[in-house]
Amino acid sequence: MNTLYPVKVPVIYAEEATATITSRTPSITYAIQTPRKPPYTRVVTQIHSSPRQILAILNNLDLKAIKEEVESLRSPHTCTLIDVPRTQAEIRKLTGSFNTHVVIHFEDGVKWVMRIKRKESRCMPEEAIIQCHKSELATLKTLRKYRVKVPASNEKPVDSSIRDDLLYFYQEFVDGVPSWKIFVISIWDEDLTPAGIRFINDYAAWTLRMEKVISPTAVGCLHDDGGILTVGPHIEKAKNLICDSPFTSGPFLSAKHRWLYSIECRMRLLLEKREYSPSQELLRFLKLLEMQELVLGCAEMDEGPWYLKHNDLHHGNLRVDEETGQLRGVIDWEWASFTCKAEAFAAPPWFGPGGDSASSTDIGKAGEQLVRAYEDLGRPDLGKLVRGGLKYHWLEGSVLGDNTSIQYLNAARRSFLGQPDTIQGEPDSEEAWIAMRITKHINHPGLQILLGRKPTYLFPEL
Repeated sequence: MNTLYPVKVPVIYAEEATATITSRTPSITYAIQTPRKPPYTRVVTQIHSSPRQILAILNNLDLKAIKEEVESLRSPHTCTLIDVPRTQAEIRKLTGSFNTHVVIHFEDGVKWVMRIKRKESRCMPEEAIIQCHKSELATLKTLRKYRVKVPASNEKPVDSSIRDDLLYFYQEFVDGVPSWKIFVISIWDEDLTPAGIRFINDYAAWTLRMEKVISPTAVGCLHDDGGILTVGPHIEKAKNLICDSPFTSGPFLSAKHRWLYSIECRMRLLLEKREYSPSQELLRFLKLLEMQELVLGCAEMDEGPWYLKHNDLHHGNLRVDEETGQLRGVIDWEWASFTCKAEAFAAPPWFGPGGDSASSTDIGKAGEQLVRAYEDLGRPDLGKLVRGGLKYHWLEGSVLGDNTSIQYLNAARRSFLGQPDTIQGEPDSEEAWIAMRITKHINHPGLQILLGRKPTYLFPEL
């Protein structure tokens, strides 16, 4: 199947058109410099996930060079404090799965953060991490241009004296707290607070600004090559799927092509014994076959133009006012990519009822409020996308995540096929689900390879 072609594609916005852009990856050489001794005492001995790398980054920051750099970028203002986190609690607060941060203070009360890429925590080679870094910068600049509520950013100056191997940029500090502070995590689908309702209404209005950024002909991530906007390769969240340079592929012709490519890559890695232990291979391969079939039959994933999706809208990336619920900003854009409108406007997965719910139709109280918010804004069409968007939650959890529960897999199928939760005849156990899928896909070459390995997972005799 032809899933991907490097093509010249224009990026067109609702308010104006840009020039035709091309896709290419710049060649960059890195020279590692010996860092200076830290100007503060190390007091942290154990941090969550990749502690040595986080400490190495923080302990070797050249604070004098950072001060000179930010003052040059924000002249004539003076940097009064570079607040390097010193305790385990501070580092936890400022470190995510893939980045760590240092808060920078100016004399007029303005704060920036230095957003530093963590390399050790990523299942990606350095070249792919660099692509991700550049794409995030291009995305932030594009969104600011169209007044989407994201922090302003400044990339590393070309004449920077800070060591070359450090991947970072500066951006405005976004005041506020994670949305879970005011929006009860929907494990039990509790009633919404006034602050939670305000947040959802603000989120709906925010997505209308996002709707203005459109790619008419290609699915991929934004790139900025010397001021020329590019819809380039798709950067898979958290993990590259190709083991050879340039480690990414794209742009794709449709959202369907992009998802099929992700599924096929994972199938290949599994068959090459790069993903799971032998006891896990059969169930996970059958799950991928199931998702492949559902995606192939999903017509809306062929429908352009393509809209930008954040792709990581967990609570921590939505910053809100703790008292009112006002949306202050959305951060952490490194995985943003274009996709079909139905996926782009599906609600974040935690809007749903949560808990043990595995529904193809129940969008939860938060989801219902989002539908009402769109209707109040005169956009009932977007409310319909919310109602039909659960399929993308199940798809992402199955392909990018590792969920293999039978309830999850059944809900995924119902949501893609538009079936109610009351449908009869679904497999009610993992063993029954596996037996049905083996029978269905028995002639698939990949499945034949796995069955030929005599998997240690016990599956029913056919």
